[in-house]
Amino acid sequence: MSAPRKIHQSLTRLEAFSDGVFAIAITLLVIEIKVPHLDHESTSTELLTALLALWPSYLGFAISFFAILVVWINHHRFFQSLIGSDCRLLVANGFLLFTVSAMPFPTAVLADYLTTPAASAASAVYAGSLVMLNLGFILVWRIAHSGGLLKEGSINRRLIFSLGLGFVVYLAAVFVAFISPYLSLALCMILWPYWALVER
Repeated sequence: MSAPRKIHQSLTRLEAFSDGVFAIAITLLVIEIKVPHLDHESTSTELLTALLALWPSYLGFAISFFAILVVWINHHRFFQSLIGSDCRLLVANGFLLFTVSAMPFPTAVLADYLTTPAASAASAVYAGSLVMLNLGFILVWRIAHSGGLLKEGSINRRLIFSLGLGFVVYLAAVFVAFISPYLSLALCMILWPYWALVER
């Protein structure tokens, strides 16, 4: 007969560590926006032109910032619905944080290549990173649910539907990127208002 699985009641350290990862990841995004280096004889018009030319970096920063913000909002709600944690949940949460901490890289790829012939590949890589992020969130919810770690009534059909829908939309965005990079990015953003504003 196997030993009973240990459930840890305190979530303080786990939530604090998770918040730290979210904070670092969201801060690193802005580092990819490089200040244009012009000579000292440059005019204000030339500087403004150089700053405007960085619009792919601004776009990548904005998209990733709100993507991470929405995940953090729902991660916060997720912790409010927990009664405790176990080893499996710690590992699953670690995978979710791995996908979050990796976001600055696909963001940089998107910013560097969105205006080049490689824009489709850059958008596909970015959408693929959101697929992995969504899978991470599905994983923590399923493990918490199967492990009896959720408060009663914390999971419902709307939640299951929205997580599944997110996976389908992000996966579609990967393939749509090779048709239209900008349509792919639009698909990546389309569900965020719902996820951010609708209480679970």
